[in-house]
Amino acid sequence: MRAAPLVVTLAAAVVAAGAGGAAVARAEPAPPASRWVGAPRLPAGRGEALAVHELRLSTYFYLPGEVGDPWATGVDVAHGVDARLTIGLGHSSRGRGTVDHGGGWCHDGPGRRCSRAYAGALVDARLRVHDGERLVATALVRAGAIGLGPLRAVVRLGGSVRTARGRWWLVAEPEVQVALGRRAYGNRDTLIAPLWLGVGRRRAAAWLLTGARGQLVGFGEKVEIPVVLGAGVGLGRVRAGIEAGWPKLLGPQNTANVRQGTVWLGASF
Repeated sequence: MRAAPLVVTLAAAVVAAGAGGAAVARAEPAPPASRWVGAPRLPAGRGEALAVHELRLSTYFYLPGEVGDPWATGVDVAHGVDARLTIGLGHSSRGRGTVDHGGGWCHDGPGRRCSRAYAGALVDARLRVHDGERLVATALVRAGAIGLGPLRAVVRLGGSVRTARGRWWLVAEPEVQVALGRRAYGNRDTLIAPLWLGVGRRRAAAWLLTGARGQLVGFGEKVEIPVVLGAGVGLGRVRAGIEAGWPKLLGPQNTANVRQGTVWLGASF
């Protein structure tokens, strides 16, 4: 039964791609090499939908292991309004540049129960700042809820910088997440600064995700540095990928016991 939400969302993404392909006859512009990760701007009139399934991969000496324990399923959607602006709706932690359970539809596990079946989402705007041959810069504004039990509303302000040389590319998306109340329930001001180093272009790519995430108060004592490996393949308008690694392998509270993974399927339209 746990696989049902994933099957439904993946099917919806593929159907959307087919419908979009029938409605839009013009050739699709070549996407940037770094389009595999983060929050890229899309060409005017183009859209993308991704179904993302997040898994626990942790093992413990004295506690039950969580390998394969489903955590959450979410759908991330984006649409290029024009050449300057892309809007999006993000449920997954992958779409937010983090390694976590994100929002979307939460799954109960052996050692955890979801407070709500639906865990929230963020609406985002991606505004062009600079388009160059080697460098693309975008301003990011996001707002929404990172949890509904209780409601934890946030606003995120930051930017995205993408650069490429040949098949190699680099993406940095630093953002400051400002909590809108509910601080006693763990809703805190947080710096989220993912960094991706990748190789590949349209049909296949691989990347390393690292960077930093931590609450602004006591940042030096709470910062988490992930180490995650990912890869994806594309066929026409459909893309699929997998990611796995450690959300806080480095940092003052580092641990290799906590591991997480993601599988996703996307379609452009």
